[in-house]
Amino acid sequence: MSGQFSVGVVIGGMIGSTFRSAMSGTRRALDSLSDTSRRLQERQNALTRATERYGQLGSSRMQHLNSELLRVSRTMEQIERQQRRLSAASATSDALKANRMALYGQGIEAYGMAQTVYHTVSPAVQQSMSFQDKMIDMSITAKYDNKTRDALAGQIKGWALKYNQYQDELQEAVGSLISDNIDNLSDIGFLMPDIARAATATRTSAQDWAKVAAVWQNSLKGAARDFGAVQNIMAYAGDQGSFEIPDQVKWMQSLAPMMAGLASGKEAVAEIGASLQIAKIGAGSTDEAANNFKNFLTKIFARDTQKQFADLGIDLQGSIASYKAAGISPIEGMLSVIERYLNAKSPEALAGFKSAMKIKNDTARDEALQALAKNFGLGDMFADMQVMAFIRPMLANMDRYREIRAGALRAADNDLLASAYDQRLKSPLEATKTLMVSSRDLAITLGDQLAPSFISLTQELLPLIQGTKHWVATHPQFVSGAFKLISALLAIKIAT
Repeated sequence: MSGQFSVGVVIGGMIGSTFRSAMSGTRRALDSLSDTSRRLQERQNALTRATERYGQLGSSRMQHLNSELLRVSRTMEQIERQQRRLSAASATSDALKANRMALYGQGIEAYGMAQTVYHTVSPAVQQSMSFQDKMIDMSITAKYDNKTRDALAGQIKGWALKYNQYQDELQEAVGSLISDNIDNLSDIGFLMPDIARAATATRTSAQDWAKVAAVWQNSLKGAARDFGAVQNIMAYAGDQGSFEIPDQVKWMQSLAPMMAGLASGKEAVAEIGASLQIAKIGAGSTDEAANNFKNFLTKIFARDTQKQFADLGIDLQGSIASYKAAGISPIEGMLSVIERYLNAKSPEALAGFKSAMKIKNDTARDEALQALAKNFGLGDMFADMQVMAFIRPMLANMDRYREIRAGALRAADNDLLASAYDQRLKSPLEATKTLMVSSRDLAITLGDQLAPSFISLTQELLPLIQGTKHWVATHPQFVSGAFKLISALLAIKIAT
């Protein structure tokens, strides 16, 4: 439409330009005729006065004056007729110009309205279709029927408005839960409000929180209704040092499955949170601290490590379980088992280990530990400096570890994210986001109403498109001619 309109304007402009040039000459001619008419009128008046003044002159002189007067009168009549014709042409030109401008204005208005409607309707239909397409993806994976799928879609839109989260981001979170085998609507209904609120409060993606919810339920055997307590534990642990809650969200996804079998439920979450906070004391960054902890868990449960312990009569898994039964946390129990192992190797090995751990210089400490592992045959775990980088701050800050762990468990029933959530909603950015979330909700709703008509239109257009394809295939000469015409019109447009 816009191309046709533009070409029409160009051609119309060319014609209009020529017409305006002609009418401009007409107006100049009118002005010249008016001036000539005025001079002739003055001359006629002068001749009339002369006739009256010289009425006593001879007949020849009077005859000459009368002839002059008649000639001037005829000339004036001719000029007046020409002036009337030119005036009529000028008036017609003005009327045509006004009509042309009105039509041009109507065209611009119609084009603008069409553009406005298109830019309003098209995004709405696209957002609606995208939203529905993601819901279909979920229903295929979870084997939902249409009624269940539509009910979940309504819930997602409701959570988005309530907790100021974009609809597509919450869809990604729900999709993540479903892909992790959490597809029960009751469980999703418990998890998603906590996920959405925490995402707003902590500025952490809802999908990352959904991953934490998945390991909570699948690895730590927690209940969906208790996920709010998990967030409180993580929030408390995050406030106790520099390993804050967004970092915990990132690493909980990989660390929680490694704790399976050692700890479960809220105790496991508190264990991980406290351990990460202490590990950060001996690391330069949160990622380094988390990797040190991860390597420790990997190495201590490695088959070779368990065999080395078993060779000295130590049942690693059984010993940790015994400590846990006595009320000692798994991580603390692991460290105690390590000391038992070193002492079983040699009291000198234990003494050397404790001495090396007190060395402040990182390079010197690493060299001492490697020499100790080699001299006493302690195994790969004691030669892994990342593992030792976790053990060292844990041994030095065991009391602090116990405090954080106990405090986190006590905080499970306290809504620690409520204040952060309320404060976050006061942010101007969140206020702007609220408008965007509401606008998207409106667009999806509008698109839902328009999508059936759009789909119906596409079905009606398909035969026309196929027919056009057949016509083009059978009439190539017309296509070639049309292309040449379009090229010519474009050339005219470029030239002007």
